[in-house]
Amino acid sequence: MKVIHFLHGRANPNGTNGGDRVIYNLAKCTAELGAPVFVFGLSDKPPLAIGRAVVQNFCPPGDPFSLPAALTKELQRIKPDVVHFHGVYTPRNARLAQWLGRQGIPYAVSPHGGLMPEVLSRGRIRKVMYLALLGRTFCRGAALIHCISEAEADAVRPFCGDVPAIVAPHGLEGTRLESLDSGALRRQYPKLSGKRVFGFLGRLDPAHKGLDLVVEACAQIRSRMSNTVMILAGPDWKNRTLALRRKVAKLGLEETVLFVGPRMGQDKFDFLASCDVFIHPSRWEAGVPFSVLDALELAKPCLVSNGSFFGHFFRQHAAGVQVVPTKEGIAEGLQYMAAASSERLEAMGATGRQAVLREFSWEHSAQKLLQAYDRTHSQQSQEERRGVAPAIA
Repeated sequence: MKVIHFLHGRANPNGTNGGDRVIYNLAKCTAELGAPVFVFGLSDKPPLAIGRAVVQNFCPPGDPFSLPAALTKELQRIKPDVVHFHGVYTPRNARLAQWLGRQGIPYAVSPHGGLMPEVLSRGRIRKVMYLALLGRTFCRGAALIHCISEAEADAVRPFCGDVPAIVAPHGLEGTRLESLDSGALRRQYPKLSGKRVFGFLGRLDPAHKGLDLVVEACAQIRSRMSNTVMILAGPDWKNRTLALRRKVAKLGLEETVLFVGPRMGQDKFDFLASCDVFIHPSRWEAGVPFSVLDALELAKPCLVSNGSFFGHFFRQHAAGVQVVPTKEGIAEGLQYMAAASSERLEAMGATGRQAVLREFSWEHSAQKLLQAYDRTHSQQSQEERRGVAPAIA
């Protein structure tokens, strides 16, 4: 079963793009399960190694609808059993899908949350036009759709018709707790000494991630949060951090809310290890927030909103608190976590770690996708033996 993952860019597991991390781990685990796996990226940068997978980059032409000749030549040489696309709003994906249809090669699609209602509502006119022109045909020409939750599987049906949706969530990467530096943040910021540290890790998009609500909640309950500090780590998002910083200054919260910039690679895990409570108060989420997975794996108690993918998880497991993404809801959750004993927080963290290790596995998701690829390939072979022409995307 020869599998090719196709993406725009490089699958950098230490970057800020969650899609890159998905591709990296799926390709790595699928190759470890014994399948020949290739990762083809459109990038003028050198490829990044991904375990046993073969990684190749192709320089993208200037025309967004054109394909590199070297790419199609390599596809013809390898003769893959399935090509796995990532994302739905890229013209070259649709163009390559048409080429694969003519070759009789089936393909899979991971929308990465792109067809969730909340994502469609942002830049709606542009996305609706693209789906009408190319995206819907691209999705309906797929042999299978890879979703990360039942909610996403429901959301893709209007666009994908009868194409089977396979639910295979994100997994964990086996971070070793003993390798982490839980004192890194307090050494860097001595003012944190003796304080309970609440941490957020992700892009600083206030409207999406609910960070404006966090700041307002801190102002509302400042007298009950005197022994806590809120640390916001992550890259700026479309210059929106400036407005958030101004809000912090206007409300007089400079000593309570700190901005520490992006944290990647080992620094990211050391940051999480340094936090007492992890927060993810997003108004909505189209996919699985990797930062929450990482925090749970590191046995950190979490405060999450009910707009998160993890709503069901926190209803089943006492791994933290779940709040309504409003100023009042977040304030209530922050007060609860600020007042909880250290023993109570440790118990929440231990419960979350045990549960997430049981329920989220890259190997399990890779195995599930391999089985789906195999069914797709078998069905394609049966149709060819019966003389049924392959569908043209």
